[in-house]
Amino acid sequence: MTGMALLAYGRTDQGRLRETNEDSFCVAPELGLLAVADGLGGRAAGETASRLAIGTVEEHVRTHGQSVASCSLPDLLTEAARVANAAIRQDAAASPDRQGMCTTLTACLVVDSAAHFVHVGDSRAYLVRGGAVRQLTQDHTLAAFRRFQGWAGLDDSGASAEQKLLAALGATPWAAVDSFCQDLQPGDLLMLCTDGLANAVPPDELGMAARAPTPLADRCVHLLALANARGGVDNATVVLAEVS
Repeated sequence: MTGMALLAYGRTDQGRLRETNEDSFCVAPELGLLAVADGLGGRAAGETASRLAIGTVEEHVRTHGQSVASCSLPDLLTEAARVANAAIRQDAAASPDRQGMCTTLTACLVVDSAAHFVHVGDSRAYLVRGGAVRQLTQDHTLAAFRRFQGWAGLDDSGASAEQKLLAALGATPWAAVDSFCQDLQPGDLLMLCTDGLANAVPPDELGMAARAPTPLADRCVHLLALANARGGVDNATVVLAEVS
């Protein structure tokens, strides 16, 4: 499905303080598909939500991707996210211990010379090009909204992680997701990660570690080790993909 060579690797880590890992990820270079998800809802519920999101999106792309024109790829990913939203809500409705579960999702489909993204929540996608790293996604959090609106002097540090999120798959019947496209160049590096990594390591340091002259697997290990060295307070997941 992808017209560019895509070398990708992903890894997840439970962290030092959490009893379970509620993150999930997908690396399917044969499809051009990369994705990370960070579940919320506590223990099995969060893990189930993120796993459902990743599994549903991958299945939807595998089933429908080959028959979709390039101009419709954003619609394909948006539809996949909304199918995942419905699956999470259906599972939660059938299981009282999973009611209220939801998950972030950041996914991209690399086809020809472009990466098509769908995003909801506070997991992130970065583009590392040359010596610069740029965040491609906008966090759907109260803090990010306040910064965007220029509301100075307001502090939401006392809110729980669930309260900070303004959008997530499974949270509402209709999934409000961002969809956008990023042009790619040979040598570009895409990095998708959950907030357990993004909140622990500054963007410049993330970019430096991501473009180290080592195999992708080693870079992923190093990035997660950085998160653990800063306390490992949350699950952390990273997916790296080199475009050539």
